[in-house]
Amino acid sequence: MTAFLFLVGFAFAITPQKFLQDGAPKLALSVAYQHLANNPDSSENHIFAGIALCRIGRYADALSHFDFGIGDKRHDIKRVEYQAMALRAIGKGEQAAQLRQELLFDPRVKVAIQVRLRGDIIDDYRVAGMYDKAFAEAYTFIGKHPRSALANALLAELYLDTGELEQAAFFIWKAEQLRFNLRTERAAGRLSMLKGDVETAYHTFRLIQRSLRTNDNLAFYLEAMRQYEGPQKAYDFISLPRFRSNEAPLVLIVKHRIYNELGKKQELNMLRQRMLSLYSKNKMVMAEYSQLL
Repeated sequence: MTAFLFLVGFAFAITPQKFLQDGAPKLALSVAYQHLANNPDSSENHIFAGIALCRIGRYADALSHFDFGIGDKRHDIKRVEYQAMALRAIGKGEQAAQLRQELLFDPRVKVAIQVRLRGDIIDDYRVAGMYDKAFAEAYTFIGKHPRSALANALLAELYLDTGELEQAAFFIWKAEQLRFNLRTERAAGRLSMLKGDVETAYHTFRLIQRSLRTNDNLAFYLEAMRQYEGPQKAYDFISLPRFRSNEAPLVLIVKHRIYNELGKKQELNMLRQRMLSLYSKNKMVMAEYSQLL
């Protein structure tokens, strides 16, 4: 009995935060749900559950948890960042940017976090298709932090989005002169892809995915794999247990292409229903969805 009580106590001493720090969001989610089963009003565990869901690409499911976390001062900076990430994913990029901008004026936010927030605000506007605001924010960012590799890499990504490859190449070069940055590498990979050098893009995105496992990096690697090694290889990869349930917008876009190329009609129809259900306000997802109408 004593041993059993010890094990129970040990299980509840483990926090979801530890698993999030260790890069195990599914375990973090499981532990958060265990804690919430005993204390449904725990704002801390709702926040951790929301963060874990974002990490595995289930953004729509995360939002309700963040609502429960409002008012928790211990984790509210992280909550706002991930809540904005989820809002961006479901197509509310402008609302996400407004949340982050409010956080910029919080005196507790350190310079390193401010830099990250400015970068995320630009991505919020990109996803919303508000390129005038995205460019304005990017040039404000680079004005405040002229030696930031991230600021230059984001400008490169904006120019890639708008098809201005020479401008994009210039800002990639500038970023590379400043310091190594995975966002710069991602922009370089995208540039290689747009120029038709799929092999270089594939190897670039593979290294990025191994270094920083985010949903967007996974999607770029998957797209490069689809083009370089073929849709069957990409299908086998995304069907692995750790990726199968990922519903991040860019991941679903690439899955859509894979299923279509392989003629997997049943999976394609189910995926299209999920795309419409989760991301009807996300312009990128709906642009992909409409191609097969």
